Amino acid sequence: MSKKLAGIIFVIVLLAILGYVKLIYPSSQMQIKQALKDMSSAPIEQYLNSTDKKCGIWYESQNPSAKFKAGKDNSEVTVCFTDAFTKCLNRSILIVKDNFSASENNITYSVLRVIKANDQNDCIIQNNYEEYTFSKPLEGQVPLNFVNTCTVLNDKPEKSCEPAYVNDIRTQTLNNETQASGIKIETK
Repeated sequence: MSKKLAGIIFVIVLLAILGYVKLIYPSSQMQIKQALKDMSSAPIEQYLNSTDKKCGIWYESQNPSAKFKAGKDNSEVTVCFTDAFTKCLNRSILIVKDNFSASENNITYSVLRVIKANDQNDCIIQNNYEEYTFSKPLEGQVPLNFVNTCTVLNDKPEKSCEPAYVNDIRTQTLNNETQASGIKIETK
């Protein structure tokens, strides 16, 4: 009798593990974190090594060969960080956007941290941002990056605290790439 009971328990545990691996683990925070551990990017390393409480990883991919397209908890991660910003609680979030086949054709990593309130009780956030383009080999590429603080959380959190010169650099890079390919773009 005890052998049957042990066998039934073993089968139930095995089914629970298989169910977790097939249904819950794909695109979960745990899988995304494991996938990003081997990547060398300052925002990823800062996020993984920080002692801040974490809201999670917001992940989205346009790459057709990606293991997963989006994290299951993206909306929960955004809500957690927005709430932390509103209450000025020390939290962090990692945003990864892989626009491999999109018009931007880039990948961005952004770590946002709620630091503390300033003298006017405005909540200060810090954004450590890196952007790589797929039009050049990623090895040896110098990314478009910045580390900046501000008191306003943008609707697109990864754009928070973005200095004005970053948009100028993007426009200049786009113009250089289009001139190299022979396409003429007029800007107004």
